[in-house]
Amino acid sequence: RERMSVEAGGRSVFPGVETAVTGMQVGDSKDVSVSFPEDHFMEQVAGRTVTVSVSAVGIKQKIKPELDDEFAKKVRPDAETVTELRKLSQDDIQQRVEGENRDQLDRQVGDKLVEANPFDLPDSMIDMQANLNLRNMAQRFAGQGMKLEDIFPDIEALRKENRASSEKVVRVALLVDAIAKGDFAAAQVKKL
Repeated sequence: RERMSVEAGGRSVFPGVETAVTGMQVGDSKDVSVSFPEDHFMEQVAGRTVTVSVSAVGIKQKIKPELDDEFAKKVRPDAETVTELRKLSQDDIQQRVEGENRDQLDRQVGDKLVEANPFDLPDSMIDMQANLNLRNMAQRFAGQGMKLEDIFPDIEALRKENRASSEKVVRVALLVDAIAKGDFAAAQVKKL
C-alpha cells in the first residue's frame, strides 16, 4: 500500500511498523519484518511473518491545542466551557456504554430466537444481506483511504465468510418483524 500514514508509537494495520518508523527522516527507507497474529483480519497474512518496505515521504507532527474554553467551543458548539465539555463527554461515554450493553443484549436475544425457531431461508435474502455488509465495509474502508480489495483481495471468499453472519441478521430481522406484527406464536416466545 502506498501513501499510508503511520503514527510513530501508535497502532498500525501492520504490527511493528509503528515502532519501526520512529526516528526515520524524510527520504529514509527500511525493510521491516512484520509478524501477523493468527486471528488477524487479513486472512492472507494471518499467522505469517512478511517483510514490508517502508519509505518516509513526509513527516507530520501532532500539535495538541490548549485545553481552554475556546477549545471547548470549537470541539462542541453546545459547550461554552471546558467543564461543560467534560460533562457532555461523560454523557456521551455513558450513552455509548449503554448502547453497547443494549447491543450485547440484542445479540443474546437474537441468538436465542434463532436457536428456538429454525426455519428455511431463501439464499437470495442471505446474499442480499451479505452484499449490503460488503458495501458498508467498503464504504468504511474508503473513509479511511483504503480499498476493500487491498485488505481482502479475494472478495468471493470474504462474501462466503460473511454469509453466516448475514444469515443470522436476516433470521433475527424476520423473527423480530413477526413478533412486532403479532404473527409469532406466544408459545414460541415463552421458550426464550
